[in-house]
Amino acid sequence: MKVDDIGVIHIHAQKENHDDAYIVANRTALKKLKDLIDGALQKGKSCGEFMPQDGECFDLYIIVDDSDWQSESWKRRALPYTDEIASHPHRKDVVYPWMDTKPSAR
Repeated sequence: MKVDDIGVIHIHAQKENHDDAYIVANRTALKKLKDLIDGALQKGKSCGEFMPQDGECFDLYIIVDDSDWQSESWKRRALPYTDEIASHPHRKDVVYPWMDTKPSAR
């Protein structure tokens, strides 16, 4: 696969609640991300390969959870913050996104 087919993307998560999150990408990556979102909306999940500027490829999984935002499903999900104070290191029942991913997402 050529680099142009993968798309260069940087995804910067929130450090804590109310922080901004950023996606910086070339057009190839943004179009691929759009297609992955469309696929997840149809199938419930999708996965695609991307890379940051350093060339180290990674899989990006998109998972649809249409449960009410106050449902048990969402309450159990790990918060996406990178700062340990804002995350859930002390909880035992946290569900991380990789627990929902299976090879069938591709």
